[in-house]
Amino acid sequence: MLTLRKFLRTLIGTASPVQITLACILGSLLGFLPITGGGWAAALLLAVALLVLNANVFLAGVVAAGTKLVSIATAPVAFGIGHLLIDGPLQPVFRLLVNGPVTAWLGFDSYLAVGGLALGLGVGIALGISAAAVTRRVRRELAGLESSSEAFKAAISRRSVRFIAWLMFGGIPAGGFAANEERSSSPVRVGGMILAILMIASFGVTGWMLAGGLARDVLIDRLTNVNGATVEIGTVRIDLQGRVEVRDLAVCDSERLDRNLIQANRLVADLDLSEILSRRFSIDLVEAVEVYSDVPRETPGRPSASERVAPPPAAADQDSAPADPGPIPAPAGNLGEYLKTADGWRTRLEQFDRMLRVIRDLVPPTTPGQVEDDETPPPDDRDLRDSMEDWLRRQIDLKGYAGVRATHTLEDHPTILIRSIVAGGVRRADDARRRFDVYLDNVSTAPELVDSPPSLRIRETDGDLSFVIELGSVSRRRTDDRFELSIRNLPTDDISRQLVEDERPPFSGGLINADMIGRIVLGSPVGIAAPIEVELVDATIRIGGEQATIPRLPVRLDVGGLLSDPQVAIDEERLAAGLRAAGHAVLAEKANSEIQKQLDDGLQRLEEEVGIGIPKDLRDGIGDALGGGLGDIFGAGGKKP
Repeated sequence: MLTLRKFLRTLIGTASPVQITLACILGSLLGFLPITGGGWAAALLLAVALLVLNANVFLAGVVAAGTKLVSIATAPVAFGIGHLLIDGPLQPVFRLLVNGPVTAWLGFDSYLAVGGLALGLGVGIALGISAAAVTRRVRRELAGLESSSEAFKAAISRRSVRFIAWLMFGGIPAGGFAANEERSSSPVRVGGMILAILMIASFGVTGWMLAGGLARDVLIDRLTNVNGATVEIGTVRIDLQGRVEVRDLAVCDSERLDRNLIQANRLVADLDLSEILSRRFSIDLVEAVEVYSDVPRETPGRPSASERVAPPPAAADQDSAPADPGPIPAPAGNLGEYLKTADGWRTRLEQFDRMLRVIRDLVPPTTPGQVEDDETPPPDDRDLRDSMEDWLRRQIDLKGYAGVRATHTLEDHPTILIRSIVAGGVRRADDARRRFDVYLDNVSTAPELVDSPPSLRIRETDGDLSFVIELGSVSRRRTDDRFELSIRNLPTDDISRQLVEDERPPFSGGLINADMIGRIVLGSPVGIAAPIEVELVDATIRIGGEQATIPRLPVRLDVGGLLSDPQVAIDEERLAAGLRAAGHAVLAEKANSEIQKQLDDGLQRLEEEVGIGIPKDLRDGIGDALGGGLGDIFGAGGKKP
């Protein structure tokens, strides 16, 4: 009843047509604008405008509530309108807005926010014109009756009628209905201006006081999305000089939810405050203190929303396989044929694959309105990269309509850029002996705007292990995605214990040195191609019942195919040559005989399948090109015919 009374009072009473029109437009804009996903700052600005402009606040609230319900059903339409505006001919205008001071905060890189504003403006203008016309007509009719109808005059002069009018719409206007027929008002509300200034000042102070909490929520959201599982942060503190301190960071292992992959007591950084107005957070160095890995959790974590909606790797593999990831063909023989611990390795590799795909998805495909750099991406990357429509659909599935941002409209600088993260002395919670130094460089929300590629470097403190990965295809200066792994003085028994058959392992004793330099293709799924140069030092080698201790034996392995389940093969000819060079001709002959046996068995199966005999000359000619796996050569559980 109260709402109806206020509505009729707006229609019949003192509100001018201008106030009604402004109320419909501002209310519709507020209703269609998403508060989350970049619209909160624009919503605050519209609320200030509602106070400053002399709009009818009650009517604006009614329109906002009604259009908010409509906006839920029309979200796909609003998103499509936003896509048309941002990625269409008006893209230069939106680039200016997205990168300008203050306007960078208003969500002009949000497809849903931009589409909602456009839809809200159209609906608001239509409602405003209609409501103003109805108001004028009703008031004109009442004013006409008041001036020309004696019966109407007599009726409204009665106390009972005036009482009913007071109940219905606040009473008969002073001076009669004719006084409000063409009522006008100032477009600006002085009291509203004062209130808006006070609100902005209080918001600024409150915002600074709550900046740590807001930054904490943003960090948790972004890190959870990349990690695929719960990320917890105790507190975030930002002082007036831009000093940022993050305490009690815990990154849950997405494959083992009862453990933390990384846990840090404190992270310290210096924030460049001069770029805040343009919604840019730039940090040169983040230092992590007291960092641990593989720490038990008191409460199990939970998968992130993106992890729950993403298809499992197996399904993705069936739908699409990446193109040949490099000059090395995918060898025949997966991890399960050689390692008892293959499932554990696959779990970690799948986790790494998922993280790489999240980074890949940060970079949208090139759009028609986007200016390309002089350097174009490598052909493989260009072929594997999805179209803009495919990228948008995948982002909607992962983040919803409100979470998709047009990051390609950013110029020169990403929203968040951390040039270097350093964590020294990282160790497992249950192993204080081995410590690692971890370096993350060029971490950002838009890596395509940074010249140097995002990279990860891990180095064991004593120098026996190092790992480097660079994702050049997502940076501004497009290069290959590459990685390097170096291992020194690894006991061979650490590897032989993981083999499928370890009663008589193919090698034991001594040490292993290994170098792996390869490339990655950020397709869907991720591909890998790399040779591994392994050197066995003072190891006992066993082949076909023969064994010998060899001071140094070089072995080459080829790894290729999918990162989540790579294929592995040994270069048997180089192995035989290395054995012969080491003075162990018997082992070399055993290796050669194993190669020939596998070749003969394979060709025989081929003849049986195709029903065509293979000439002896052809058999001899392809002998150098075909070989078996590591297990077949060493007799350690390889794939049998």
